[in-house]
Amino acid sequence: MLGIGFVIKYVVLFDGLVAFGLFLLWLAYQKKESWGRALSHSLLMAAGAALPFLALLAWYQQQGQLDELWFYTFTVSSRYPEQKPLLDYFKFFLDFNLRFLPAAFFFYYALFNKYVPLGQRQFGLLWSGLTLVAVLATGKFFGHYFIQFMLPFCFVAGEFFGLERDQLPRWLRWTRTPRIGYPALAILLLANGVFQYQDYYLKRDYPREIAGYLQARLQAGEIFYSSNDQITYHLMGQLPPIRYVHPSLFWEPQHIAALEIDVDKEMEQLMARRPRFLLLRQPMEDGRFEPWLQDYELTEMIGKRIEVWERK
Repeated sequence: MLGIGFVIKYVVLFDGLVAFGLFLLWLAYQKKESWGRALSHSLLMAAGAALPFLALLAWYQQQGQLDELWFYTFTVSSRYPEQKPLLDYFKFFLDFNLRFLPAAFFFYYALFNKYVPLGQRQFGLLWSGLTLVAVLATGKFFGHYFIQFMLPFCFVAGEFFGLERDQLPRWLRWTRTPRIGYPALAILLLANGVFQYQDYYLKRDYPREIAGYLQARLQAGEIFYSSNDQITYHLMGQLPPIRYVHPSLFWEPQHIAALEIDVDKEMEQLMARRPRFLLLRQPMEDGRFEPWLQDYELTEMIGKRIEVWERK
């Protein structure tokens, strides 16, 4: 499973092989067992986890595309991280903790509580620390990066509920009193549901609005280009007209440099397909579309945010 995870997302290396491998060595040190035995177990785990990726390398080699795999998997990835001020890293991590209260409180309480078994706490700290490195190392502060951190986070936080009521200080024992703890938990879950309803369900659905607009006008065989809201292609049952589906890859200078994208060439190939509609979210990152808009006219503005240009 770790090997398959590495094929999908290479940062699994931090919380999989490194965390588990180092913990096996740490256990051997604590129990004064043979380091050779622990190291052999760690290496055996690493060898097993490497099998899926080795199979993938062999397949790409057979297809004659090993260089492409290496470029997009390692070369591009090495260009992805960027440096940010230390305070920005701290605020990003603090934001996660505040969003996941009271679970974050359970995590820290269990991590430093003497009644939680030492082995669980040591492994939880090691696992959490390594995954946190993977989350923060890129310098990209996207909240979904913390998904990787959620596994050790929940592993440790769950230990709070393994504590006996008598092992808790008086000010926390109410959490184990059914007539108080259960209603409090229900209120927290309800509040969380209300906030998610407001943030996601009531949020304006621009891709669906765009799809509705296009479905009434686009004829069979005609295509469109959207600078953002890439899920619109799925709603319309069309493939994107360019290779770089995620908008940041085609628009952010750092990603363009990392992927070595020839923007002029890609633009020429895109416009050679004569898309009937161009959907351009404002403000634009640059003026690459300006020379081409002379053949289009602005026909609609969706939510003062998305310009709809139709070919003349």
